[in-house]
Amino acid sequence: MSKDVKLPQAGEWWRYHGNIYYCCGTSSDGDFVFQNNSNGLDLATADEFGDKPSGDRWHHEPGRTGFDKPAVEKKLPQAGKWPKYYLGKHWRESTIYIRRHANNEVFVVMLDGTEEEWPSWDDEDDACVDSGDYWEISEFRAELLSPKSLVVEEKWPKYYVSNNWSPGVAYLRRNADGTTMLVNSDGDMRECPAWDGADDKAVSAGVYYEVSPVEARSRVKIGSRSQSSEDSGVKQPV
Repeated sequence: MSKDVKLPQAGEWWRYHGNIYYCCGTSSDGDFVFQNNSNGLDLATADEFGDKPSGDRWHHEPGRTGFDKPAVEKKLPQAGKWPKYYLGKHWRESTIYIRRHANNEVFVVMLDGTEEEWPSWDDEDDACVDSGDYWEISEFRAELLSPKSLVVEEKWPKYYVSNNWSPGVAYLRRNADGTTMLVNSDGDMRECPAWDGADDKAVSAGVYYEVSPVEARSRVKIGSRSQSSEDSGVKQPV
């Protein structure tokens, strides 16, 4: 995404060809109205603020407070670890954080995992940090907030037990495709009806509860032929 063009706002100071101008707002035609240092008014169109050679370019001077007071020199990025990461108070809900690089390039990281390029870091961003609208976070925290870290790979198969089953039942194994295998405490296995909504309700109600593979298999008698087949993932005949 191309960088947005900074356009004048009322109350801002700008420099053009070495002359200083104060933005008064816009005219009825949409042109920008500037007061010059002779108390005269000049107009500029939005097209004049596009990509132009440096000598013909309008320059925003956010540190200036008057025609005869020079703008505060922009601070260069300090030495240290880059990039830097920030959260903010008033960003879009789809924004997680922004990433600022040493050359002042800025990228916004979105909830859907995409990134967008923002205008370069400037004095207005520094002011947002000073006011608390932005605050810096560690790279580690940014990684935790990253959409990639929020995706947890589900592990299959899953193992369930229940206190309502007969004593001879060890556990129920649920596979990723919805098929289920009932494993008895003697190691015998048989296929059951596919997992459905009733099973989900049983889990929600606490009738079934999930256990680790180790705990599930500990309920089977050691040394049985069928347990060995279960551990290898081989499905027994129904």
